[in-house]
Amino acid sequence: MAGLWGVRLALRRTMSARVWRRTAVSMAVSPAVDSAFAPRDLGFTPIRSNPARAARRPGEAHSLRNEPEIKMKFLCLGYYNRRAVEALGPDQLAAVMKQCEPHMAVIAGSAAVRMHVGLAAERTKQILRTGNAVKVMDGPFSEAKEVVGAVLMIEAETIEAAIEVAVLHPTTQVPAGEQLGWRMEVRPVHFLDGVSLPT
Repeated sequence: MAGLWGVRLALRRTMSARVWRRTAVSMAVSPAVDSAFAPRDLGFTPIRSNPARAARRPGEAHSLRNEPEIKMKFLCLGYYNRRAVEALGPDQLAAVMKQCEPHMAVIAGSAAVRMHVGLAAERTKQILRTGNAVKVMDGPFSEAKEVVGAVLMIEAETIEAAIEVAVLHPTTQVPAGEQLGWRMEVRPVHFLDGVSLPT
């Protein structure tokens, strides 16, 4: 009888250990667990599990060759002269925007462009810290001559390749943009969505 009880106890311990191991493995590879335990209310960003790492088979050695290739990304900022644009009449502004349309279509059809945003000038707010207080104020800085009107995210192998795409934007393709102070700034992105990127 004592021998049978000992076999049952050993079997129970073995099964408990197996359940614990399965639970630990599922917690290690499940993105949902990361989000569930992340203290969002305290301002922390949940750590996202890497799908390539989660997909590795048990016992498979870690290798950079198993990870997805991360390409370089570039944030492109399109600027304009606020006073020059505000001086245009409604018909003049509409005519300039009409000239932008074919170039906008080219940008929209580019596989390298991951994001293309046009920013409205109305209802703009600025947030700044003054002393020990954070203030919210209307509009851009009054002394600012240039304003960002367009933002692009381009994925490319090099900054030269990113420029080849960015130069197709209306900022540099529409002749009227020269008098309106249009220009494009291309900047490498070194951090995105919690992941460090090559620059």
